Amino acid sequence: MRVFLEFHTNGIINQRRLRRILYETIFGSQGAFVEGRRILDAVLIVNEVVDEKRRSGEEGVVFKIDFEKAYDHVNWGFLDHVLERKGFNPKWRSWIRGCLSSSSFAILVNGNAKGWVKASRGLRQGDPFSPFLFTLVADVLSRLMFRAEETGLTEGFFVGRDRTRVFLLQFADDTIFFSKASLEHL
Repeated sequence: MRVFLEFHTNGIINQRRLRRILYETIFGSQGAFVEGRRILDAVLIVNEVVDEKRRSGEEGVVFKIDFEKAYDHVNWGFLDHVLERKGFNPKWRSWIRGCLSSSSFAILVNGNAKGWVKASRGLRQGDPFSPFLFTLVADVLSRLMFRAEETGLTEGFFVGRDRTRVFLLQFADDTIFFSKASLEHL
């Protein structure tokens, strides 16, 4: 209980502050929690990219991933490692671990609780803090994919008059990759 009291009385769960932290630490490909971005921005970008590719006749691949039960599969050790790498202090990380590890679930048989199971991974659905934590985890995929593009393992699209590179878009647990239509880039 002390963990929760300390966590909330210290104002850590301040969404404005968390948005600023996310804005400073995540890649620009992530659309969630970025100041000035809207949920439909990624949809509009994808639509424009696909329209331009069709008009130009240039082939390409658009690959969308919607991670199944994404929140349920977040590994707490990995999340803690991500928080550490992004510079979150040990006390803050211990608060997060305390909140996560306090989760338990009732097993219902015919509507009656018949036992409790302690959670060992995942983020709580409906918790206003979970999307922020998931965004930090999803950012690792962005960084890995951008590194793959930088080393020539894959290549995104170049669109518009200024030939802007579009390779990856994310919004929460939805991820869209753009790639040249060649076997070596897939």
